[in-house]
Amino acid sequence: MISTTTNSLATSKELAAALRWGLSDAAWARLEQRVGPLRAAVRPARGHKARPTADDGPGLSSAQHWIDNPGRPLTCRDAAAELLAWTTLATATDDAARSAAGTATSSVADSSLHASTRVALLERLAGWLAERQGDSPADSAAPAVSGAAAHDEPLASADLLTLDPVAEFWWTVELPLVQCLLERAVKEQAVREQAAEQPTIDEPRARGHLGIDGGKRAARPDKVARAERAARAELADRSAAAALERSWPSWMDAEGVPHASILSDIWLLLASWTRCLSHRERLALGPWSDNLTEQYDRFMQQLCRLARTDGTALFPERAASQPSRELLAAALAWVPHEETRATARFAGLISGSSPARAVADGRGQEAVELPGVPLLPCYAEGTGLAVMRSDWTTSALQVATAFDGDRSYCSISAGRHAWISGEWQARLAINGRPLAVTAPWREILWFSDDEVDYWEWELYLEDDWRLQRQVLLYRNAKWCLLADAVLGEESASIDYQGAWRLAANAAFQPAADSHEGRLEASQPRAVVLPLALPEWRAEASPGTLAATDGQLELRLRRQGQALFAPLFVLADRQLTRQPFTWRRLTVAESLQIVSLDMAAGYRVQFGRKHWTFYRALGAEANRTLLGQNVSSNFLACEFQPDGLARPLVRIEASNGGRIGPDAAPRADHR
Repeated sequence: MISTTTNSLATSKELAAALRWGLSDAAWARLEQRVGPLRAAVRPARGHKARPTADDGPGLSSAQHWIDNPGRPLTCRDAAAELLAWTTLATATDDAARSAAGTATSSVADSSLHASTRVALLERLAGWLAERQGDSPADSAAPAVSGAAAHDEPLASADLLTLDPVAEFWWTVELPLVQCLLERAVKEQAVREQAAEQPTIDEPRARGHLGIDGGKRAARPDKVARAERAARAELADRSAAAALERSWPSWMDAEGVPHASILSDIWLLLASWTRCLSHRERLALGPWSDNLTEQYDRFMQQLCRLARTDGTALFPERAASQPSRELLAAALAWVPHEETRATARFAGLISGSSPARAVADGRGQEAVELPGVPLLPCYAEGTGLAVMRSDWTTSALQVATAFDGDRSYCSISAGRHAWISGEWQARLAINGRPLAVTAPWREILWFSDDEVDYWEWELYLEDDWRLQRQVLLYRNAKWCLLADAVLGEESASIDYQGAWRLAANAAFQPAADSHEGRLEASQPRAVVLPLALPEWRAEASPGTLAATDGQLELRLRRQGQALFAPLFVLADRQLTRQPFTWRRLTVAESLQIVSLDMAAGYRVQFGRKHWTFYRALGAEANRTLLGQNVSSNFLACEFQPDGLARPLVRIEASNGGRIGPDAAPRADHR
């Protein structure tokens, strides 16, 4: 658990320790490898007192060579990350602060460095920053090009032509503020050297590197210089704020929901934004606009809904960073609304959580009500991301799905244990020939109420084939339905293979005599039912469900123009101990049984709980299922103790809407 008592990062020790925020161990190791040789090169020889220059030996000449000629192509992200690390550490003036960040990237703040060496290296860094960003922070704005490819674009010139959201944030928002801190560090170091009668700093050259007008420093009052530095800090702050106002709509919604394309970088963005708030406090700058303050709060609140209960990131195999306890605590210290801090507590991310209060919802189910914190999914239209959860308890079922381009992702976890995490693949072959994708995933519809969350999206393939994907979460019983519908125009041999990546330390245990299995991650278990397969292995089956190469794979084959592949996952501990069964239901139209090209229906039973699912695959028509008239594109119902089937969600293909929870005719659910 994370303590909420951490205040804003007002001390240099806390600021130096925060450098690792958002950086994965691999990224930190890469920084250490690159800075390590420089750190050794700039360490002066014992007894060396003279001010070093580029010609005074290997120290600064090696440093300058490393800056100008890195060992591998320098990317925008590399350059920004390393410069941020160096300059932020450089502004930490006490030894305890410099040691707090460890040995990596600490060359400019190494207490063993001679003071003049440290100042000279600071000047080099300041000059490099000025060269990369221009003489004014306002010149650093550059167009952003999103996408993973931008991470590997070399930084070939001062023009930042290809920036992913993280690199753009670092270069255009945080670095102007860090440059002001660096300028102040150079000045403070010069004052200390003068007090120690070590006039080793070349003031005109340092001022030139920092883009300051010429003139003799000695002839100007110190308070005038401080006023000028304050004015430059305000200018840099306005530039940073303007850059942030321009950039955030490209990677998150107005409600703070991040786009699926930047899921791997959301914690890096939060870390940089939080550091900026600390930088501004150290520079004694006033608050940013109300719009930016509110957007930061919304972003933080959505990230609380995105993180797992154990505080780890969704899809950790894709993440460039992980949320740390220190980052979450420090970020929450800057949010203006108590609701956001309460969301973090109830999500289990920080300490101080009060036990969730279970109340009856009127139907004999257990719901969770937390005053002031609505149980809202993390979703916004157009972001390609939806994170659903059953309740605010620490054992809540959390289902996250996302799509970006032609790739789709899924995560299923309960409490601190994840079962599914990674890419959700669908391999489709028609008459033995794999189909290529012709258009990226696109959203069809979203629906959410007090009981369910439902999301549907589709992918276009060759030869007029489509793949429609749907996810349904039912909170009261902690189950979800994951399904693919393959739709074509002509009959063909359809080979479908759906694959979900198993999370680390998770395993699938198939049953011996039947087609179901259990997902296991330590003690918690979930029951998985492949509804398109018969219950018993002794029956003829159109496919299999098995774990292969770290993936849960559902294989189906049939001749026709459509195929429906639903997977039912139940995580409620009490229900998983009950006897259960499932079966495919007969769907009729005009007293005639319809084929699986037209529609499919299924029934699932756990103990006394019954649910039915219907999916139209052909033209809409009035059909019957278990004695019910059905004209919907999709219908999910729960049978009540009196035998009435109560719709949970009903989707009409004509308008994508939902018909309210009106009672259905009595049905025989034996």
